Amino acid sequence: MKLPVEPVSKSAIAETGVKVIGHDTAVVYGENATLLCQLTETDEDADVTRIIWKKKTQETAEENTFFSIRPGHKTEHSNGLGDRVQFIGNFAEKNGSIQLLRMRLLDDGIYTCIFNLFAVGTFETDINVTVFARPAINVRGEVPVAGFTEATLMSCFASNARPAAEVIWRLGDLENSLTTEINYTVNSDGTVTVVSYLLGVPFKHLNKKNVQCVVKHNTLRDELVLNYAINIHYPPESVVIIPDSLTNIKEFQCKVDSNPEPTSYNWTRVNKSDPYYEGKKLPVQNLTPDFNGLYICHASNQYGSSVGSLYVNVHTESNATCWSLFEAYTELREKLDNRGESKRIDKVSPDVLEFLLEFLRPFYQAQRELEGNQCPTLNLVVLWHERLKRHCREAFHQESRYRIASFTSGGEPAVEPATKRSKTVVAEFEEWVNVPLNETVDEVHQYISRNHDMEEEQDLLVLYHGHKALLLKECGMLGVEG
Repeated sequence: MKLPVEPVSKSAIAETGVKVIGHDTAVVYGENATLLCQLTETDEDADVTRIIWKKKTQETAEENTFFSIRPGHKTEHSNGLGDRVQFIGNFAEKNGSIQLLRMRLLDDGIYTCIFNLFAVGTFETDINVTVFARPAINVRGEVPVAGFTEATLMSCFASNARPAAEVIWRLGDLENSLTTEINYTVNSDGTVTVVSYLLGVPFKHLNKKNVQCVVKHNTLRDELVLNYAINIHYPPESVVIIPDSLTNIKEFQCKVDSNPEPTSYNWTRVNKSDPYYEGKKLPVQNLTPDFNGLYICHASNQYGSSVGSLYVNVHTESNATCWSLFEAYTELREKLDNRGESKRIDKVSPDVLEFLLEFLRPFYQAQRELEGNQCPTLNLVVLWHERLKRHCREAFHQESRYRIASFTSGGEPAVEPATKRSKTVVAEFEEWVNVPLNETVDEVHQYISRNHDMEEEQDLLVLYHGHKALLLKECGMLGVEG
């Protein structure tokens, strides 16, 4: 590769007007260098008796002859370059150009081209030959652990270059949060190694952020850009358990935010002493009520660990799976455990959460059925009224009190469950449970007999009966009993 060096003409002019013209040149290490040398402004009958080449280089500080040419293209080598020197000129045309093969760094220096003219004298010119060395470029990523102390995030190397390469970083949005530091090392052969360090506090949010190392050098036509992603290591910080499907669950997967990926996954089931399963995925052979329970995934790498939990509740009567995530609870408990304050949530029990889920399920089902916005659902109001009233009967409240009392008193119930109907009920459900149950009375009649305190046009049953035909027609239900 011939480098784009500004040509500088070298000439020696005697009183006779004779010139020796040459040009400075630059070459990349290992490539060939062409040294042009031409004698001009001479008489046609002027005889050249000899062309001599001398050099003073990085290898030898003293000038010495290494090549000569005589008439008939007879050449003579001396002082070690041997066949690395080739004559490419034309003696008869007074062209003494040569080519130096496989240039070394030690070949950098000053080369002198000399013409001997018979009965006239010698004429010469100096040619500067520069040998460049391409940099060896690479980026080395460090693996700092997330923390609050500044560390080296990565290093960009431009090694063994001549002259020294220019190394810069393009950081984009990180320009104001990261810094750089450059180190230069001069090697024994005269080349220079440049290392640019990218420094910053290894916060987790820097992980996978892209930066660019840019290298510029005489031997490169264009700047060289190396893309690299910052790599910050940190322990598992969040564990989420998700099913592989919402309709046909075959496994639960433990998704973990960590770097590197966890090396260990352990599944446990609450109230089960032995580890339940090992691996990133918890297989589900058959999703039945036997699978119900609170499952915890414990994930860890070399820097720490974290847990996530999943409560599974399968109901065969609707062939549906109800499941919910308790990441907030488990994460809070872990943090409080680390601070020695876990007693602040000791009164939160997975068993009580399961019990409350069962209690609230009918209310959720009622909401789903009564929220229709195209067809009337008024005919379902009384039915759900009776169903939820039975659901909230006093015996259920006594069972609630018994379970909660068993948990808060360390397993001993504060009050035994009542076997008979009590006259005192929980205030929140008083409106429901104080209405006497009468299985023989028509449900619509029971609704009307409540004597609702409302205007006639606000009464739902009056509205329904007054517009029954229109509502059923709109919904395509004429001829169907409402």
